[in-house]
Amino acid sequence: MPVIKRQQPPLPPGMYCGIAKQVSVAWQKLKQPKVNADGTTIGSVQVFTIPLHISGGQKLNATLRVMEATAWIFEQLAKSGELLPPPEGQDYLLQTDDIENRRFFFEVIHDTFNGAIVTNVRFHAPNYAIQVNPSLEGIMFEGEAPRGVPLRSATPSSTPPAEAPAPTPQHSTPAQPPVSDAETISEEESQQALEYVKKLRQQRQEGK
Repeated sequence: MPVIKRQQPPLPPGMYCGIAKQVSVAWQKLKQPKVNADGTTIGSVQVFTIPLHISGGQKLNATLRVMEATAWIFEQLAKSGELLPPPEGQDYLLQTDDIENRRFFFEVIHDTFNGAIVTNVRFHAPNYAIQVNPSLEGIMFEGEAPRGVPLRSATPSSTPPAEAPAPTPQHSTPAQPPVSDAETISEEESQQALEYVKKLRQQRQEGK
């Protein structure tokens, strides 16, 4: 027989700290296509689903749609997880791996829609979240991703990579052969050797 799981009550409103697990991204079709100022039409958008697990074992999902109007939400997400976007004004790439196993600070807000309570998540910078809820300071999770990770720019760099400087020619002095005794004799010794050779030649001629 199938097991019917009871829905967990929503987290009370407040500031929390949690780790993202099994983050996913998928395309979602818009109910009403959006027309841009340049006349192009957007019929679907990418949606990040971020399951956030808090230390008490509870979980809630944050759903973030990638749209021009939601860029500020991703800025807050980066601040909350201490991800480092490129310099201001540059678009950047965001992948599920950038979010997976990362610790985030967020606020839970309850809204009412069609008579039902809807839980919304707003990400905040760590300093602000800890200021609101000091008990969040020092919370850590096993296997969490390192902080301060830079995000890749979506704009190719226009500056060509610097070329390595040409190696400076090394002028080495060729090794000198060892100096022989013949190169170190004096002029007087040379004259004596010459006379000795002449004397030997003369003796050989007389002996013939």
